[in-house]
Amino acid sequence: MTQHKDQLSELIAVYRAGIEDTIEILITLLDRLDGDSDFEVEPEEDSGIFCDL
Repeated sequence: MTQHKDQLSELIAVYRAGIEDTIEILITLLDRLDGDSDFEVEPEEDSGIFCDL
């Protein structure tokens, strides 16, 4: 039983570390998107398909 408990504890630790890494990656990606001027959140006025209508 102790061996299984140790294995389970190790698996939980690995799983938790993976979740923490994933959260850090997502935060980094969101920061890059917020600070990157190449990404337009909203199109400029009169730049759409129907601007001449």
